Amino acid sequence: MKRALLFLTLPILAFAGCSSPPPPWAFNCPTPNTLVRYDDTRSIRAVRRDGNACIYNDAANVERRFVWGMIEEGGLEGRGHLAGLDGFFPAAPASQGQYTATVVSEGSGIRYDFPTMWNVAQVLESVTTPAGTFQATVLVRRVRASPPNDQMFVVRYWIDRVSNVVVKRTVEAERGNTLLRSYQATALERPATPTPRQQ
Repeated sequence: MKRALLFLTLPILAFAGCSSPPPPWAFNCPTPNTLVRYDDTRSIRAVRRDGNACIYNDAANVERRFVWGMIEEGGLEGRGHLAGLDGFFPAAPASQGQYTATVVSEGSGIRYDFPTMWNVAQVLESVTTPAGTFQATVLVRRVRASPPNDQMFVVRYWIDRVSNVVVKRTVEAERGNTLLRSYQATALERPATPTPRQQ
């Protein structure tokens, strides 16, 4: 009888010792005036949120628009990410996204399609960059394009859950080449929180 009770209590004790899973990361933009510097020489300062995009100013004070806070609109990144990721957030273990992004060559005007899939690798993971150590949500973007644009690559984003800044991105080419590059934050400056006045 004692042995039976022991076997019954072990799973209960094990369950009681488990911590609750971290909450999903809900998309949001950094607080205005948050400044991040990257090892690819970029320096951008958060300005405001515009729908499901974050607006930054670069070092030349030129406005940059990052859809879902991660992907700069147009250029090499293409378009289609804004609508394609609608419904993906909050980013939970079961979150998935699938759509086709398009890039139009500035020289020839040829349109290239990039079938894209997203998933959440980790809801909470510690990551260290030259800017410090962060508790991040890790998102994975997989791209598989067919000939004549024969490419397959994986992009991973580490998003700091406190500042909502992408503190690291890696790009891994599995087939063909991609012009997208990896980067990581070398400095992250958040605006000071106002101290409540004493009455």
